[in-house]
Parts: sequence; structure tokens; C-alpha cells
Amino acid sequence: GRGSAEHQLPRLAERMLAATGPLEIPELATRLSRTAPALAQGYDAKEWPQFVEAAMRGYSRLKVEEGVLAGDNAIVSICNAILFAVSEEVISDTAVWLRVANCLSTP
Repeated sequence: GRGSAEHQLPRLAERMLAATGPLEIPELATRLSRTAPALAQGYDAKEWPQFVEAAMRGYSRLKVEEGVLAGDNAIVSICNAILFAVSEEVISDTAVWLRVANCLSTP
């Protein structure tokens, strides 16, 4: 349900990643547990990052990429399609305002 950690965690992570950019799973797990300690209750230090990774992998708006070298941590980021859609909205808003400003500046 909406109150479950499985539902809330990826959405919180998405807001966090929008501000920070991509993060490795252990760093994201630490930040999430500090931001929402109630969600991390019931998980030990080893289980929590695994739960975070599973929740991120199950959320279509986030992308989990494996590390380049063996032993590297997986990295979580917001899907490019989501970022592209948001940047398109910003660009279209800017274009509209430029046209408005241009029309206002002409007699």
C-alpha cells in the first residue's frame, strides 16, 4: 500500500536524486535512513541496503546500473526519459515566455 516502505522509498529516493544526481546504493541507503528513519526500522545494517536496491530496481522511474569494475557498487539515477520530459517542459515554457516578451517589446 501507499504507507509501505516499498511504496514510499523509491519516491523519496527520486526526490533526493533530483537534488543530488546519481548515488551509489550504500550512500543512497544511508541518506534514506537518515531522512526517513521510520522506513529503515526493522532492517539491520546488511539488510537495509539490499532492501533499498530491490525497491529501486522495482521502480520504473529510477535506473540501477552496475558498477564498472568487480566490487563496485551499483549506481541509482533517475531515468533519462523522465529527465528529458522535465527538461522539455522547461524548454517549452522558456520558448513561450520568449515569444511573449518578444511580442510585448514590439509596438
